[in-house]
Amino acid sequence: PEAFALSPDGKTIAVTTGGSGKHTLNLVDTESGKIRQALPLVRAQSSGIVWSPDSSMLYVAGGNSGQIFVFKVETVGQRRATEQTALDVPELAIIGSRTVAAPGSTDKQKFNAPAYLWGLALSSDSKTLYVTNLSNDSLYALDAATGALKGKITFARESRPGALRLSPD
Repeated sequence: PEAFALSPDGKTIAVTTGGSGKHTLNLVDTESGKIRQALPLVRAQSSGIVWSPDSSMLYVAGGNSGQIFVFKVETVGQRRATEQTALDVPELAIIGSRTVAAPGSTDKQKFNAPAYLWGLALSSDSKTLYVTNLSNDSLYALDAATGALKGKITFARESRPGALRLSPD
């Protein structure tokens, strides 16, 4: 498992798996411990997984895919994810170029640094989605419905901000 998040009502644990195997989102019933649903993901190597306060939406950071996967979750008998979309945020796809040297070399080369989306948090009103990006040491505030950029904070170079939690106030 890469990451997990307990739904606000405590009925479901969302677990992402990834690594060198298949990347999936698993919905696990907390009462029975059974996997109720396993859905494929393009990428899931991150700690970013967050439920909406009413347990109707689930957001998963897509690591180096540059996407945030959004699942509509419904409860008809058993809780199931019924629809998957992706927030494609152009500002997060390619972060620009970096100049680096290969290990053991002094010959520096420029390359495009893809986004590596890691931590996620959702505002209590479900309107703002926060995501950390390891590639450019930044925290983004996005419109949760459209992915539109609301703001950005850049941390010190190579700080690689990861896990993210909002305070309740």
